[in-house]
Amino acid sequence: MIITETAVSRIRASLPTSVTEARWDDPCLTLKTAAWTLNLNCAWRITDDYKMLAGSDDETSVAQVCDLIGKRVMTCATSSISPRIDFKVGLEGGLWLEFFSSSAYEPWVLRLEDVILVSSPSDPAA
Repeated sequence: MIITETAVSRIRASLPTSVTEARWDDPCLTLKTAAWTLNLNCAWRITDDYKMLAGSDDETSVAQVCDLIGKRVMTCATSSISPRIDFKVGLEGGLWLEFFSSSAYEPWVLRLEDVILVSSPSDPAA
């Protein structure tokens, strides 16, 4: 959970920032800004306030992921699901990129200018 809180804090410090690259190469989703790069190797979904727009199991999700390019990242928050080992990224227009660790081995990696944060959801000290 320490790594998750650090990730959220560091992303918030860079906001607002725009998505410069968004790519879904199954099984990896990459979201890149000028300040950080987030790689997801886990289940994810893009939602708005009313519905799910795309997800990691959808064949048509490549287009929705590409639509994130140019969108501003407005907020970041820890997951509301306990344990809080994941976080979600809020984009302009009420969009959210949510993800869910489904493996104990590096489900997400956040690359920052000075550090790389690697999720380890099976380690209670992480």
